[in-house]
Amino acid sequence: MSRQTVACFDCLPPYVAGLSMKERSNFVNFHKALRCVPSYSGLLPEEVVRDKDTVKWAYNVAVTRSIEWNNNGERLIAPMADMVSTFVNSLPPSAALVPSTG
Repeated sequence: MSRQTVACFDCLPPYVAGLSMKERSNFVNFHKALRCVPSYSGLLPEEVVRDKDTVKWAYNVAVTRSIEWNNNGERLIAPMADMVSTFVNSLPPSAALVPSTG
């Protein structure tokens, strides 16, 4: 697992460094909030919450498949759009997405 240091952020262009720091901060806050969910709630097993790699994977899946809504930090996932995107990306480059008229 790689860990970003201050030197890593210094090597990035300013805009990218800012985005990267913001995203890292969002993940850290997400992980802290997740650890506050009581284990007795049954939502997530304790071993999942403690496994930072699993939490990072889940966070990245959710963030990359969602859009920000109303500029208040709330994110929405559009499952059908994600399914279409996955389908289209799995097609070979030669596949036509338009029905043939022949």
